[in-house]
Order: sequence, then C-alpha cells, then structure tokens
Amino acid sequence: MYVTLKELSKTPPASGTSAPRRRTIVVLSDGHDTTSPLGFEELLEFATRSDAAIYTIQLNGRNLLLRRSDTAEFALRRLAEQTGGRAFVPLHRYELPRVYAEIMRELSSQYALAYQSDGVVKDTGFRSLSVQVQRPDAVARTKRGYFARDK
Repeated sequence: MYVTLKELSKTPPASGTSAPRRRTIVVLSDGHDTTSPLGFEELLEFATRSDAAIYTIQLNGRNLLLRRSDTAEFALRRLAEQTGGRAFVPLHRYELPRVYAEIMRELSSQYALAYQSDGVVKDTGFRSLSVQVQRPDAVARTKRGYFARDK
C-alpha cells in the first residue's frame, strides 16, 4: 500500500484542467501486513494525505482458503472509510465479479467535489469534514477529513 500510494503521488495532474483528479486504489488482500515499512496508523495517515480513495476487498472464508481475522477486517474497513472508499468482505470467490462490478458502477456514478480554503493555514493538522445530501436515494461517500497543507 505504501509503495503504491507513493508512486501514485508522483503522477502529475492532468494538464490544462482545473478539475480535481480522482484517484482510486482497489486492494485485494487478506488484510495481514507482513512486509510494510510503516505501522498501520502511519499508513492510515499517509493514505489520508494521499487524496486517493481506497476500496478494499478482504479475501475471507473457507472457500477462499484464507483465514479470517477481525483485526485484519477492521484495518481494511478503517482504511477504506478514512479515504472515502468502501470495504468488501466476500464470503466466496464467486462473489468477486459482483464486487468488482459494484466498485465500477459506484466509481462511474460519482461526482468529485473540491474545497480550497482561502484562509492562512497556521498548522498542518487534521481537519474534520462532513458532506450531507438531502436526496433519499443518494449516498455521500467521503473522506472523514483532510490534512491541511502549508501555503
């Protein structure tokens, strides 16, 4: 995750456009970290700063031949929710095409909103963010906040 996020951050914005660029990562994993150079909280902060929505698919259940761990599931859910993505826990490998189709459908029907403060930033701490919609059939899937940047 760390390497992917770092490489994604090197991608320059599209030239000639002022529209926000939507970045998405889909992670297919059992949720167990065995080689990361960062701890989970550090990775979570790095992912939040990256401006990428992370969709997680936890390989789970006897039919997928991997063990289930509530800690791993919690970590993948938190990573997805904190970055504005979504977490999936299919019970069988035959559900994977449906999960990928749902992610594709969701990404193709999203709107991107951007916010830029006109105030002077005095610190680079985390700022909470809340987006609400009044349409009953609409869902606002957003990041929980952002890290302020020095101007």
